Amino acid sequence: MPDNRELIEVLRAVIHEEIQSVRQDVRAIVQEELRPVNEHIGHLEQGQHRLEQRLDGLEQGQHSLVQRLDGLEQGQCGLAQRLDGLEQGQHDLEQGQRSLEQGQHDLEQGQHRLEQRLDGLEQGQHRLEQGQREMTKDIKYLQKDVSTIKKEVRAIWDDIKRLDDRLSVQEKKAVR
Repeated sequence: MPDNRELIEVLRAVIHEEIQSVRQDVRAIVQEELRPVNEHIGHLEQGQHRLEQRLDGLEQGQHSLVQRLDGLEQGQCGLAQRLDGLEQGQHDLEQGQRSLEQGQHDLEQGQHRLEQRLDGLEQGQHRLEQGQREMTKDIKYLQKDVSTIKKEVRAIWDDIKRLDDRLSVQEKKAVR
């Protein structure tokens, strides 16, 4: 009879052969069972690849949107600066308008003062013209008076000449 060791060895060899065939059967069954799973995993991997591509496209789109948003923000900043400039310009224009209005008011007051002075000058001119007319009348009276005085002085000189002539004649008579 075979000894225990040999039996153990034989049993081991038989178990090993049986295990090998069970392994092959299990492998075949597992492969058979895993084939739909593997196909499903392949489909999932393809879907995942398509999803990754779409995700890449979405990321690119997001990047493009971020760039456009940055551009819009820069444009908004530029518009805000331009608006600030416009508001400052409007403020400056309003101040200029107020200055012009004040200048116009000052000019109107100056014109009013000039009109008052002109009225005063016109009144003075009118008084001067009246005085001149009166002086012209007075000058005519004076000229008339001077003419009269001249006539009277001539008459007096004529009288003096006649008296002188008479005296000269009488002196000549007296001396003779």
